[in-house]
Amino acid sequence: MMHSWGSYFIPIPKVLSPNGKVSTITKQEMDFSYRHTCFSATKNIVLSARFYRPCLDGRKNIQEKIKQIIADRRQKQPRNRRNCGSVFKSFPGQKPAGGYLERVGMKGMTIGDATVANEHANWIVNIGRARSEDIKKLITIGQKRIFDEYGIQLEREVIYVPEDMEHWK
Repeated sequence: MMHSWGSYFIPIPKVLSPNGKVSTITKQEMDFSYRHTCFSATKNIVLSARFYRPCLDGRKNIQEKIKQIIADRRQKQPRNRRNCGSVFKSFPGQKPAGGYLERVGMKGMTIGDATVANEHANWIVNIGRARSEDIKKLITIGQKRIFDEYGIQLEREVIYVPEDMEHWK
């Protein structure tokens, strides 16, 4: 069961532009689609966001949907809240990145205080005082192993700040 929060909720993010201006963006400006928002090609940083969902269903139906989404995510995602989210994008026509990472032995691999989650190999969690360098090393090892074993170049979903921002508009 896949859920895009943009399809269920209307976010109201407060963003910081590279010139230091703080503003709020509308749903229309967000330009939601699969793995895309207006932030995909800008240097804006989301400072905070409020979410609300128009009441289209009855309260009980909404509560049931929320319970199902939470249960689904608890089965597949690490319980440690200190994580960097999904590390690699899934690629069309292939199995999800987590399955490949698991097959090349990434689950449980640890560098410093960063470890590949046992619940899902496409998540890296902070088990103490992980540094960005630790996480980047795990990402690089995962990419290399997948490329060496399957000839597939995994694309990061994680964005390195400020390095990746140099290539944005």
